[in-house]
Amino acid sequence: MTIVAPPITDAAETLDQPAPGTLDAPTKAECTKELTPRAPVRLGEVASFEPGALVFDLDFVAARIRRKEFSASTMNDFAGKCLAKWAAGKVLPQETSPLLPPLDGSMAHDALENFYALPMEERTREALMEKIRDSVHSTVGDDLGLRKLAIERVLVLLDGLYDIENPRRVDVVSVEQEFHLIIDGVPVVGHIDRVSRDENGRILIEDYKTGKLPNPKYSNDYEYQARLYAIAYEMLTGERPVAARLLYTQFGESLWVDIDEDSLAETRKRLVAQWEKHNDRTATGRFDTKVGPLCGWCPLVSVCSDAIKAGKTLSDRAPMEALDPFEHGFTPESDTTAEEGSTASMDVIEGLRQMRGRGRNESQQMNEHNAPTQSDHEEEPEMTKPWTKYDGDELNPNSWAANTLFRLRGDVAVWLSDHEDLPTEDFVEAYKAIAHLLGDAQVEAFGHGPDPQEGSFTRLHHLLASLIRVHPIPAPEEEEAFSQWLGAMLDELINGAADVYDIFEELEERLGETDSNKPEDPWDTPSSEPPF
Repeated sequence: MTIVAPPITDAAETLDQPAPGTLDAPTKAECTKELTPRAPVRLGEVASFEPGALVFDLDFVAARIRRKEFSASTMNDFAGKCLAKWAAGKVLPQETSPLLPPLDGSMAHDALENFYALPMEERTREALMEKIRDSVHSTVGDDLGLRKLAIERVLVLLDGLYDIENPRRVDVVSVEQEFHLIIDGVPVVGHIDRVSRDENGRILIEDYKTGKLPNPKYSNDYEYQARLYAIAYEMLTGERPVAARLLYTQFGESLWVDIDEDSLAETRKRLVAQWEKHNDRTATGRFDTKVGPLCGWCPLVSVCSDAIKAGKTLSDRAPMEALDPFEHGFTPESDTTAEEGSTASMDVIEGLRQMRGRGRNESQQMNEHNAPTQSDHEEEPEMTKPWTKYDGDELNPNSWAANTLFRLRGDVAVWLSDHEDLPTEDFVEAYKAIAHLLGDAQVEAFGHGPDPQEGSFTRLHHLLASLIRVHPIPAPEEEEAFSQWLGAMLDELINGAADVYDIFEELEERLGETDSNKPEDPWDTPSSEPPF
């Protein structure tokens, strides 16, 4: 198929746009200005839920919600998603924990931006690790424990990068290229993650995705985002991209996106239609609600009248807390969700009243008879539980065993990165040998196993990772050296475990075996005041 871009029309103007090829990179301040904390707002004081919509005060909409420029993500949000959640998201405080998905992805993107800004020959695995550490440090600060957890999470998000490409062979043109344009009358803002050239020197638009792979049964909104970036890049530089692709770095897969004339024309229509919808909703202050399975992942579920009527509650796996109705001003006296005296209105008021002072789990127990799960009303499959090792006769991909073995595979790839051009079959055999090494050490040191589902396997994995810094893995094809290394590491792991038990006993003696406050299990550790 021949891939061509539509011609640039007269409507494709720019906002104080420089000539092609003269764009300056955005400053650090410009890149981080959106992270400025928002002034605290009680949602119920500036908005109220009515049937089918969250209705805001118009002055507040003009000041805090209406967009002066449209982004690709906002375009996709307006195309069929819950607009009440979108509007409330412009009001509520932003999550700042580095252990939540938004900042996980942000740190991963930042590391990739700085990594691919390096010259080709400098893009080593060690350099990537350095950029990950820098990104995490700048986000998390000096808390060593938090930095370690954040680094582990970012490594998971980037685990499949080398399955997609060899970074040393990517001909990068630009990273994080910012643009402000008017496209078909719509003011558009965005950042293109990466622009590169293929082996024939043609332009490719590339976008990092750290989330899950899309379901092929449904349309992928990110494809529209990639096409919009292709349109923008041609307007900026006068050079037409030949293709775009989405890089799913966690899973080692990429998705090519058509950017032929028809698909780009469709993207332009979508942009204009959703901008018009944005202007209509911000002019009236009414933002549509959309009840469905995703209500279980929305903090508004405890205050949205439509969600409450449908029996929706927050999912146990949601990475946020539901809003406290009383804390945000959604009191029974101010509730306007239905006509006074109606049964629906009383149900909502009673739901809000019962949720006062309750935590998320208590609220879900209160509504246990109608709380939605994965399929809205079907029981959640047991195989989603991490303590269930098997899914039928196969490994449960959500189990602790799967998590351990997947992490080990990624670590082995890093440990063997110094051995360039290592045949795939040698890598696989080395991975298996190291997994068996940990299993053997588990049996010898703890008397059980080999079982990656057990925490002892993970402890030995961590110990091995430290040992490899001192004793690097020899090339697997050097069979004698590799075999000797495996034997030496087995001894080190067994001795290391023995050392841990010895020092534990010594510390216990110091603590005093008669200490009545000593916990029997790690989760029973008594609370204490901080030492400062």
